[in-house]
Amino acid sequence: MHVFYYPDLINGPPVLPETEARHGIKVLRLRRGNLIGITDGHGTFVKAEIVDDEVQNCVFRIIEQHTDARPAGPILHIAVSPLQQQDRFEWFVEKATELGVNIITPLLCERTVRPGVRTDRMQKIIISAMKQSARAWLPMLNEPVPFSEFVTRNLPMQRFIAHCMEEKKEDLFTSLEAGKDTVILIGPEGDFTLSEVQYAMEHHFLPVSMGSARLRTETAGIAACCMFQFVQTPATKSAI
Repeated sequence: MHVFYYPDLINGPPVLPETEARHGIKVLRLRRGNLIGITDGHGTFVKAEIVDDEVQNCVFRIIEQHTDARPAGPILHIAVSPLQQQDRFEWFVEKATELGVNIITPLLCERTVRPGVRTDRMQKIIISAMKQSARAWLPMLNEPVPFSEFVTRNLPMQRFIAHCMEEKKEDLFTSLEAGKDTVILIGPEGDFTLSEVQYAMEHHFLPVSMGSARLRTETAGIAACCMFQFVQTPATKSAI
């Protein structure tokens, strides 16, 4: 079942936004009587039937509706340095959304090469990935934030900074505790600096490793998402 995004789903008229309707009618060839999914990105997901298949007036009828007051499970916040190659950062944003990340913050570090982020384009990628994965919650994409400012914010107590230096650090997977809101910092291509790691530790971030291999920034971000979600599954850690 194809999923569409309609932010005014609850209070608006039962008509798909024209951009969504155009994709459904012109590209996917949906017609009157077809069933679709619609989400507002704020916890409401409905199954609906297309009543009128006009692009400018794609009327739908709600058959089933489900609303969650907040995302299921604990919140995952990934703060990651923007990358010099924009497409790699976009890939991370897309896949992290599909994997259930709740908040993404571009983190401006000492070794960040390209600090600019096209948040408008990123937002479109997030919406597309949310629809692809049939999720009811749209992840929050924050504006870029300097490292020193971010780590001093009021953040969840389960907080980690992943780096590749030969400093003492724990394993991220074994350190994660299920059911707790979590923030994980992922550095730029050149890694965090020692002073950044020390500053994060002063603000109660635990230094962690993701294994013996040196991962690209976007790969590390996806690995962090996977580990977090895996830990939330009952009995997975005890089974390993």
